[in-house]
Amino acid sequence: SVISFASYNRYNNEILVDTVAVSVINAVTSLIVGIFAFATIGNIAREHSTNIENVINDGPGLVFILYPQAMAHMPFSNFWAVLFFFMLLCLGLNSQFAIVEVVVTSLQDGFPNWIKRNLVCHEILVLVICFISFIFGLPNIFQGGIYFFQLMDHYVVTTTIIYVALFEVIAICWLYGTDRLSRVIQHMTNHYPSLYFRFCWLIASPLLITCVLVFSIVDYEPPTYNNGSYKYPWWAELLGWGVAGSALICIPITAIYVLCCVQGDSLGKKIVAAMKPRCEDVSAAHSIADLGSELKEVRSLMEPSTPTHKQPRIEIMKK
Repeated sequence: SVISFASYNRYNNEILVDTVAVSVINAVTSLIVGIFAFATIGNIAREHSTNIENVINDGPGLVFILYPQAMAHMPFSNFWAVLFFFMLLCLGLNSQFAIVEVVVTSLQDGFPNWIKRNLVCHEILVLVICFISFIFGLPNIFQGGIYFFQLMDHYVVTTTIIYVALFEVIAICWLYGTDRLSRVIQHMTNHYPSLYFRFCWLIASPLLITCVLVFSIVDYEPPTYNNGSYKYPWWAELLGWGVAGSALICIPITAIYVLCCVQGDSLGKKIVAAMKPRCEDVSAAHSIADLGSELKEVRSLMEPSTPTHKQPRIEIMKK
């Protein structure tokens, strides 16, 4: 979602400043929330004379049981409860906006002509995506919805995200190249990325993500609910891996498709040609104003058409 939102920034936006700001704010917020959560858990465990792991588990119970119990001991508890659940509502809406925007942006970038021809306007595409997501989300509100939610949270949120993040880093930093990426950022912001950023892109990030992925696979445990009191049957685990695999398999399928389409006399040449970046370096003679006009023309393809104006057809060419 962050990548999709960033694609709507100005070309000369200070991306390095945004990167540091987002990272620091996220880290500080997580630290504050962690201090509050574990302090509350420790206090509840002391009141009941039990261990912390017996107080509550992760998941929805942390939000809907732990925090309300903590606010019940605060002065003006009703006021704080209203603010807290209103914050949860805003966070939920914000997450939904981000998730839908990722799908909408990806489809618009991948199939702009088909969407323009068949769906006419942007709102219809958003409506179709929201309706399909609503249908797939219905099992979460059934009688056993909490079990389904916990199953999806166990498989999709952990391994899948790490897997996708690893291939994103490999594609951008190794295949596209940190040198080429640094030159593009310099052209955008007039600042060449420091050695620290380039080291993180090239070595630290892939290494750390790989370690996390390996440890998550080695330390794999079957999903449970309510502190291990309920263990999922084998078919539920198979369902969880199937949902997670539907996201993981997109990368190898796309790689095989590109290998079949690329030109080459042998498999080795096809692999080399497939890993070659399709976009060139940003030309120094390419002004920001020219790029802005081109972006406006491309984005005009996404806007609803009128009977009196015909949108031009844009052909994307290498610089």
